[in-house]
Amino acid sequence: MVEVLAAPDIEGMVVQFLNAQYALRGDTARAATEYHERPRTVRVGRVGGARKNVAVDAPMVLVECWADDGVEASGLGLLTRALVWSMPRHKFATATIYRVYETGGLQSFPDPSTAQPRYQFIATIECRIKPI
Repeated sequence: MVEVLAAPDIEGMVVQFLNAQYALRGDTARAATEYHERPRTVRVGRVGGARKNVAVDAPMVLVECWADDGVEASGLGLLTRALVWSMPRHKFATATIYRVYETGGLQSFPDPSTAQPRYQFIATIECRIKPI
């Protein structure tokens, strides 16, 4: 049988990590791959990035943070950004995160469809892929 190194589900890994970290802090924020109308919601989506070699994937991830007002949305964005930056050396079943760098900094980007304050950033998250 051929050893296969498939790129990991970065969206699922980031969502899992963020939700665990929010829970540890007693924060009511909830991360997902789709927008859910809640007071504090975070959406994670892969928006590009390339595989660097057979064992390293470098996906770009857009993280959007909604809250009831601009100050709260900014605070959720700052917390979430710090959490994503803390991911290196975190091990998942299919990959280990070894580097995070900012591709697009935190910015106010009000959501026209919900009229809710939203802050967002883009991070590149380099993963060492484990065989499946």
